[in-house]
Amino acid sequence: MKELAIVEETVERNTINNKQIVIEKHLEVYDHNTQILHCTSTSEIIENGTLIITNKDSILLRYTFPLELERLLKSNGFELVELYGSWKKTRFNKDSVSMVVHCRLND
Repeated sequence: MKELAIVEETVERNTINNKQIVIEKHLEVYDHNTQILHCTSTSEIIENGTLIITNKDSILLRYTFPLELERLLKSNGFELVELYGSWKKTRFNKDSVSMVVHCRLND
């Protein structure tokens, strides 16, 4: 998760029909204490040098560590059947980009 330690900020600029400029700004900041990634996107449309529209959107993504996930499943009556590293059911390891969980509710 070392990539989460870096504040990621990007800006994209596009022109539509040679008259509108669209500027999209993205900011991602990870809070290690809460394990939450704060993602904010802002879009601005400029026409003839004048800002005509601004849209802002955000989402909070909660990251869960594998051992924490197992504990949460168990404490809520589930059994972990398998933990995969991708939707292709690859083996989960420290380099996996995903955690795909196969679990079942205990009777």
